[in-house]
Amino acid sequence: MIADLEKAGIFRQITTENRPTLVLAAPLLITVTPAVLKSLHKAYPKSSETGGVLFAYPDAQARTLRITKWVQLPNLLDDPRKAYATSKTALSSVLSDCINSGALPITFHTHPVTDTGDTAYDSQGIKFYDRTSSADRHNSYLPITIEGRTVVMPSALLVGDNKDATSTHISLYSGFIAPMSLRALRDAEKYYLFVAGGILLILFALGKVGRHAALYCLLLACVVFYIEERKRPRYSTDTDGNLLILLP
Repeated sequence: MIADLEKAGIFRQITTENRPTLVLAAPLLITVTPAVLKSLHKAYPKSSETGGVLFAYPDAQARTLRITKWVQLPNLLDDPRKAYATSKTALSSVLSDCINSGALPITFHTHPVTDTGDTAYDSQGIKFYDRTSSADRHNSYLPITIEGRTVVMPSALLVGDNKDATSTHISLYSGFIAPMSLRALRDAEKYYLFVAGGILLILFALGKVGRHAALYCLLLACVVFYIEERKRPRYSTDTDGNLLILLP
């Protein structure tokens, strides 16, 4: 399966830690069926973390991974309100079942939005919860072995849209193809704009030469921002209720 998917351009090879590693190759469309979305939302706990594996079945011709199944793995931590960890044996078994079924595994976990027992944590705005932790980011680079090849797949984070978790949002991160964190990405963009604005003001204060330099810097910044923006995954929903995640 992996050799065929690499030949079809679903995977590309990079070198990490001095070893050849396969990662997903953009552009690629990942779809999540309405049935999976509904069952994930039903299983989503608002006050604790859980996780599992999404089964993404590849269609090489359509350059699509279609998630039609998922398996939940229980959180084994004594306090599951702020972290997630499951049995390595159970995870390994589910990963094997996923690969043997012809699917590619995307591990996922959830972040709670309320009632964690920590007043400071519970008082955070909803955007606080889509920030990946250092452990999340580390785990999103962990390789798996498929048919003797080293593969790194992106991970998925599930977060409620509000404190009542009226619906559940899914975002991909890492896997060398998606941003490490939507929240971190937004923060980085704010800092970038702040610093760029400060530099432009200083240049303008230097007179005519400075204004010319500021104009060139502004144009360059716009180009860089445009290029980086186009790399961001696009999330939408089609008329059938499928979640569409485009990796550009």
